[in-house]
Parts: sequence; structure tokens; C-alpha cells
Amino acid sequence: MKIEKVDRKPISWAGEIPITLAPPKRRFGPRPKPVSARFWSKVKKTRSCWLWTGSNDRKGYGRININARGVVFANRVSWVMANGDLPENTCVLHRCDNPACVRPKHLFVGAMTDNHKDMRAKGRMFRKLTDAALADIRTGMSTRRHGFIARMARKHSVTKSAVWRVVHGKTWAKWS
Repeated sequence: MKIEKVDRKPISWAGEIPITLAPPKRRFGPRPKPVSARFWSKVKKTRSCWLWTGSNDRKGYGRININARGVVFANRVSWVMANGDLPENTCVLHRCDNPACVRPKHLFVGAMTDNHKDMRAKGRMFRKLTDAALADIRTGMSTRRHGFIARMARKHSVTKSAVWRVVHGKTWAKWS
């Protein structure tokens, strides 16, 4: 029987679960496959996109369990395997606008603001509060009385916390 020496140096990114390409040591049961082997077994390569066929979240983004320590997005794993570590506080965005795509050439790195700009440019940013609703909330702020936030939330069919964030300038301040 041949014993292989496995390099256990983690490939990781700040604030995320480290990805170790070698399988973890187990005391019982069969030895698990390395992350890279499990990853590529769930990728279907087409002419344009490489589609993730494993588990997805409700928005269609691929998810993979990393060494039984946590679930991460498959596009992030693809980026790390192709390019190395991700900078801190970054998102992996899709040029092809296909959430199931894990092809490294279709992925690029950006900040959360870049992600929001990309979503708006591609028409995917859903905004429940219209400009008129924001104006209504902001004009009513000066005559605010007890129950104002709850009344505005009911009137515009949003949560009270959404109205509170508008009132206190936490959201939609840039788009007014």
C-alpha cells in the first residue's frame, strides 16, 4: 500500500471558511474526496458557461460544503482554485449574469458597491420603495408623530425596519 503525503496548506480568504484542497483527516469511515475532486464532479462544461450541477440556493447560486465545516458559494471556490486568495470584503461577480456559472473567465472580483452597480446595470436590483414612496416618507418625517413608521410601513407594504432605515438615512440616501 502506497501512502501519499498530502499538503494541507489552506487556500482561504478573509472572513470566510478556509478551503483546504486536501481532505481532512477522519477517524472513522471512508476518506472523503478532496474539495477540487468534489467540485469538478459537479460542473457541466458547455460552450459558454460551466454550469454548477450540485446544490443551489434559492437564487440559483451554487453551494458546496467545504470539509464539513461550512457551505460556501461555488463561484468563490472556482475563483480561489483558479486565482488564489480573494482580497478582504470582496464579492465574486458574473460577467455572464448566470448564477450557476463557475467558469473562472466569466468571474471577476469587486466590492459590494460594485456588485450593486452591476445588478442595477443588468436590471436585477429589485426595489420595493419607489421614488414617490421615498418622497412620501421623507416629507412625512418632519411631522412625525407616534406610530409614523408603522403607518408608512403599512401604506407602502414594507417592513417597519425598512421605513426606519429610510428615516434615519441608512438606506436609499444616495438615490434620493
